Amino acid sequence: MNGPALSAMALVAVTGVAKAGGTETPNATAYASLDRELEALAGTLGAAESGVKVSGYIKTNIISQDSTTPGSPDTLGTQLTGVRLNFAADITDTMKMKLSVDGAKGTADLKDGFGWVKLCEAVNLTFGQYRVPILQSSSASDESLAFYERTAQGAVWSGREPGVMFDGKIQQFRWYASAQNGGDGISDELLIAGHVAFDVKGSGIVKQEAGFGTDAETALTLGATYLDEGTLTDGTVMAFEVLAVTGPVFVQGEILDYDDGFTAGAVPTGAAKNASGRADTTPFDLTATYQFNPNWEGAVRYEDADDTDDTSTIGLGVNYYVNGHKAKWQLNFLSTSSDNDSLDTDKIILGLVLAV
Repeated sequence: MNGPALSAMALVAVTGVAKAGGTETPNATAYASLDRELEALAGTLGAAESGVKVSGYIKTNIISQDSTTPGSPDTLGTQLTGVRLNFAADITDTMKMKLSVDGAKGTADLKDGFGWVKLCEAVNLTFGQYRVPILQSSSASDESLAFYERTAQGAVWSGREPGVMFDGKIQQFRWYASAQNGGDGISDELLIAGHVAFDVKGSGIVKQEAGFGTDAETALTLGATYLDEGTLTDGTVMAFEVLAVTGPVFVQGEILDYDDGFTAGAVPTGAAKNASGRADTTPFDLTATYQFNPNWEGAVRYEDADDTDDTSTIGLGVNYYVNGHKAKWQLNFLSTSSDNDSLDTDKIILGLVLAV
């Protein structure tokens, strides 16, 4: 990304933070002075020697989807689903920070905002706002997905909450122990999660799906998570996953078991909000990709919601990598069948992902 473009993203983020939660929009005068402000900001960023690392991405798509409401038109249009700007810095040899904002909704939306401290050789501390550590499909970077959209369960748990997390690695084992605010905000109930991963072979598959290359070294990771939403009487979730890559093949499978407390509307706020309505279900999914050459990759996905409507989704995808996950086109077809007509739909997505 060149200097002016990066500066534009930074200016949008800074301006949006100042107005977050309001309804103000830039006026003509602001646009008239934009070039001068960007030029000054570019100079400032270019001269900075603070060690701050700036990255980001843009995700946009054209979507066509059948209407699930009688009498309503089908969907056909363009969506801007991600305009991310990330700032990261090493404060000392053992302390780091990260801040990320997204402007896809027109105002700056805080995503990550945390400090990271290396407490000792085997234990790290994350303090601030971060993703719930439950699944690879929920924690993988938005620009590094096998399909344009996450799995349904990955999307459920991709939210952030303020909290404290400890993590570490001992040989082939990785572990996380997290306590976040949960569904009652800053009140006394917490969202507790414990995650362990065992890298059976290789150094571990972390924050990436697909796109490993045609001659990727064999890697196999097994993961398990126990989660408890403290605002619910029966608010536990057990999650298990397997991830593997060998040569051009990538495979990911996950299964979750929701306790009885996750009834509709049970969690009104927080990272577990999207899990409401999944009480006593055991959804699972399987994703597989095959990279034919450095540019072209095929993908398939099956998801079973395990709900009372017998809802399932089949997905087919083609990825064209211009420069790996940093510049790619994604064409997806997803067909959802269900006994509930409002869930029965076909969707086509043509997405463009650009990252730096």
